[in-house]
Amino acid sequence: GEVPPPLAGRVSEETARRSRDYTLAKGRFALVSGALGSLFTLAVLLSGALPWLDVRLSALGLAGGHRFVAFLAALTAAWGLFGLPFSLWGTFVLEERFGFNRTTWKVWLADRLKGLALAAALGVPLGYATHAFMAGTGRLWWLWLFGFLTAVQVVMLWLYPALIAPLFNKFAPLPEGELRARLEAMASEAGFRNRGLFVMDASRRSAHSNAMFMGLLRPRIVLFDTLVER
Repeated sequence: GEVPPPLAGRVSEETARRSRDYTLAKGRFALVSGALGSLFTLAVLLSGALPWLDVRLSALGLAGGHRFVAFLAALTAAWGLFGLPFSLWGTFVLEERFGFNRTTWKVWLADRLKGLALAAALGVPLGYATHAFMAGTGRLWWLWLFGFLTAVQVVMLWLYPALIAPLFNKFAPLPEGELRARLEAMASEAGFRNRGLFVMDASRRSAHSNAMFMGLLRPRIVLFDTLVER
């Protein structure tokens, strides 16, 4: 119940208490949502829902790759609907309780719709490609598919900062000043080749502060605007 010795004098007892409460609340939420998610998965696997779904899709005249993609899309939609209450509670109850949430209903809904469109744009072609590997490359289909999906993931690491992340957040160059100079000097001293320093408008959704690297080979250095403000 006390401030850890390494943080004594730098963190108040109230901050330490709230940090512990937040960590415990997040942990309990993860345990409950994870347990219910496992139960949902077991229910789908053991209830006969998967064979039933396959029969229904076949009755609609779907076959081959079309049935395969429709099958995966239905499962993805079911899992997405199951997870909606947890997303809502985590954002508008748990994060709100501790003063971190800045997401409006409009932003939350826009994020869900963009995510759905992105999942369809990427998932449908990948579904057809997966079926093609399974149907056309013999017994080693899993090895061919592994190589293909690995290549897709590498390409996505390269495309994400330029094409996908801007769909959800705005990125602006870190303004000139002491902070930029210090970070550039640190990167230069470490030999860290990068594509520049950027600030992300994370404050539209949360009061949390963070920083990250985005990209491949020469990643961007990205700071949350909430971190820069402090």
